[in-house]
Amino acid sequence: MRNHVWMTLAVIAALLAGPMTVWAGGTPPIGPASVPGKEYSNDLDETAAGLIDMHQNIWWDGTGGAADTFDYTPALPPELQTTTWVDALAHHADYLYDEVSHADATTMVLSTTGLPDILYTAPVHHAPIHGLVPETGVWAAAPIINAASPPDDVDGLEVWGPGGPGGDDADKFSLTGDPAAGAGGRISVWDYSTGAAVPYITAASLAGAIGRTDLFEQIDLDAMMVFDVSGDLVFGSGDSIMFSIAPVDVFDGGEIWVWDFDAGAAVFLTHGGEIWDTAHSVVGHFGLPTGGEFENINALEAIPEPATMSLLAVSGLAVLRRRKRS
Repeated sequence: MRNHVWMTLAVIAALLAGPMTVWAGGTPPIGPASVPGKEYSNDLDETAAGLIDMHQNIWWDGTGGAADTFDYTPALPPELQTTTWVDALAHHADYLYDEVSHADATTMVLSTTGLPDILYTAPVHHAPIHGLVPETGVWAAAPIINAASPPDDVDGLEVWGPGGPGGDDADKFSLTGDPAAGAGGRISVWDYSTGAAVPYITAASLAGAIGRTDLFEQIDLDAMMVFDVSGDLVFGSGDSIMFSIAPVDVFDGGEIWVWDFDAGAAVFLTHGGEIWDTAHSVVGHFGLPTGGEFENINALEAIPEPATMSLLAVSGLAVLRRRKRS
């Protein structure tokens, strides 16, 4: 589990660096510059300077600065080193995982196919009491993510790492198409906590979790957050994943599932008082143009509420805790 001490200090430092903006009629979500340890991958993978580079992640500071960080290529099986791209990022104990996946209690940020920006959507308790204005919007525009080479399409996102370049911590990742890895079959999630790419969740198990075992050869995980209770190399008892998949069959790519391993079956996420199933329109939710690929979710993350950030700055206490798992 992540060390809440460094996280609290990072939050305090970020808040002291400048005042929080207040919008007329309500409070905005905290900005990306106040959230430490941010990584993203572009579609297609590239360096911070904009050069194509398979499996390369990029650190960003939230004000336009960016630098190269993890490159998973050397850790992958040889047959995947030149045939795949990074498709999703997570940490094994994603901060605020339960607050977004189980409690509808914090802001969710995400990207969609073809969109260079990162969007946000507020939790249900903002309306009407807390008055976040607006309920949805752009959390980080492309030039703020990387001024030197703005992303074309944010394809993976991890936040709340230890800090600047070298402080990256995306130790779970997915590859495009969830390709097969030897006798292990198709792999939807890889573990990188040991510096080697180790299969963590198979496409067949994801297909079973959503009740569509017939799609086990077509499932392609597209976005995720992860909570591995013991931080090991096995998705097992007590563990959970929140994820979206690329469009396939009846699914349009806008669905978000939460799969608690012990529950057996995945269920659709409830966030902002809405169920993120196939009937839910991502395009409509964010007011995006119709007729494109914007319905397909590409990245998922969570950020704390402004009130929580203010409390952290005043008290120095990490008041947000993950739900304990038995």
